[in-house]
Amino acid sequence: MVVASGPHHLYVNGERLSSYRVNTGADCAQAAGISLQPGHLRDARGKVLVVRGGQCGLILRNGQPMAPDSPVQGGDIIAVIPGGDKVEPIIEKVSSVPAHAVDGRSNSLPLPRNLSNFHGLRRARRGKITGLVGTLEVAQVIPVVQNRSQPAASGMVVLTFDDGPLPQYTPQILDILAAHRARATFFVIGYLAQRYPDLVRRAAREGHEIGIHSWAHPDFTELSTGAIEQDMHRCHQLLRPLTEGYAPVRWFRPPYGAKNARVEAAIHAAGCRIAMWSVDPSDWRHPGSEVICKRILSRVHDGAVILLHDGGGPRQGTVNAVRRLVPALQQRGYQLVTMSELSGLEPIFRGEVIVATAGDTIRLMPAAEKLAVVIDGEPVELSAPPLEAEGQLLVPLEPIVALLGASYQWDKERQMVHISGLAGHLLLRLDSRQAEKNGQAVTLRVPPVLYQNTPMIPLWALVNITGAQARYDSQHFMLRLTSPLGGDTGLIPYSHWAGREMDLGWRPTAAQP
Repeated sequence: MVVASGPHHLYVNGERLSSYRVNTGADCAQAAGISLQPGHLRDARGKVLVVRGGQCGLILRNGQPMAPDSPVQGGDIIAVIPGGDKVEPIIEKVSSVPAHAVDGRSNSLPLPRNLSNFHGLRRARRGKITGLVGTLEVAQVIPVVQNRSQPAASGMVVLTFDDGPLPQYTPQILDILAAHRARATFFVIGYLAQRYPDLVRRAAREGHEIGIHSWAHPDFTELSTGAIEQDMHRCHQLLRPLTEGYAPVRWFRPPYGAKNARVEAAIHAAGCRIAMWSVDPSDWRHPGSEVICKRILSRVHDGAVILLHDGGGPRQGTVNAVRRLVPALQQRGYQLVTMSELSGLEPIFRGEVIVATAGDTIRLMPAAEKLAVVIDGEPVELSAPPLEAEGQLLVPLEPIVALLGASYQWDKERQMVHISGLAGHLLLRLDSRQAEKNGQAVTLRVPPVLYQNTPMIPLWALVNITGAQARYDSQHFMLRLTSPLGGDTGLIPYSHWAGREMDLGWRPTAAQP
């Protein structure tokens, strides 16, 4: 009778060994020339904190941990992992760094109040045991503004809205303006601003200017000088705390446009400038949105001040007209600004931002105007317009990540984004080149940024982690994306943006000594 016996060999880290040569896990480690002794525990700066306080070596038998003195047998697959150093637990603290602005010649300027939502980040990684700072990363955010002492109306127009705010119409107009990154000036009625203060706060917070249109819309030419002064004082007292930290209340528009020398003197004495208009589509007569839009587009000119209404009656026709008007004006090359920006009282911000870290600067600019994004054949409404930096495109986190079949977590406190897609996991730190892909450190060529409170992610990093494909149609200013499960199988991925060569946006981080 023949008795079958098991194999007389095993594999140690891929090398075939006779089972007669090794009896235990420790023998396997010795045969592989690997020490199981622990490394050192090091502090956040790399100095030894505890000798042999690091990671012990590990032996795996058939994928399961085993003790060094446990026996092995023929047929086993043994993996020996050497001991190594370990760094004390690290705590990362993120804080804001106030932004400052520069002009086109890099001269430093105070940050305009309507850009208060820009700020840089300071990341301090500190050892939990020692409290020592291991690394410190500071990113300055520097908006580039056009600082003008004299009005320069070329390519600029002002949308103004009278008689509000009203909750039925003003929020719709604010939504439209926000979607197109356009600004306007709202001439509010005092008692309505008192009734709906949150609408005034929102308009100021989103970069629009607040002006006065009297407390209750009287004809100022029929009021005494004392009554005008009292009306103006009452409005100022109400609006000042609602607009604090943003553009000051500088402008007054007389109800009905009624004014004379006495009214003008009283307004100026109250510290306000008078704002009239140059384009009036008579939207208050309810001619319909198409007529309102057509009248404005036929009369608009450089430096135009357009009169519209978000209160004083039913204004849905005006809202619908604004929905068509804003993109139409931008397509003609007009920038929609506030009264103070048109008049040279506030710097003009055209979207360019410098992100500066130690010895490194990156310039961000809004991408091609009216860049359309299509995902799986469907047009997508973005939460913010794409940006371009060093030949790479940055796109808003929402809604693109979800539409590409991935998921994400936005850690606002630590200013970090975790993205999980077909190719694994990606950890991004805003305003930092240092990232992690599937647990491995990588250095981004262009960092993700927080731009006007919106996380903006390098497109090619996003394409890589989600397994999506991308094609840029430069003729039609269109970016086509296809998710891994999308139906556009004929889509060919191009690694370029606007004709410039690009890489996928990252490289492995060099090992630290």
